[in-house]
Amino acid sequence: MAKVLLVDDDLIYLSEMADSLGSFNHMATAVTSLDEALASLKSETFDIVICDTIMPGGGALSLLHEVRAIDASIPFVVITGRPEIATSPLFQKGMKEANAKIEKSATLFEIDRVIRTLVS
Repeated sequence: MAKVLLVDDDLIYLSEMADSLGSFNHMATAVTSLDEALASLKSETFDIVICDTIMPGGGALSLLHEVRAIDASIPFVVITGRPEIATSPLFQKGMKEANAKIEKSATLFEIDRVIRTLVS
């Protein structure tokens, strides 16, 4: 089981993903903004962070740098639902500090595998 911080501005995806991760025995905290993510990181300990690439007020790239400053050992996964972003150089090569990059179309089993691989 992993304690997961999910960060996404898509409320439906965020809610469904948080609930679904529970079926894999993960405990997910779901937040909708960079500010909420930073507040959560300062008040709780997480095993892994999964963050949407683009969000109002800052997305994965901004949060990735903040997470590395707080604790460089926390695995960080960048996720996107936009196919044009998933194939972009920024997503493919630009976020080198991210431990994994996945698309929202990934199955729950694939996401669980990424979490278990990075947290173990």
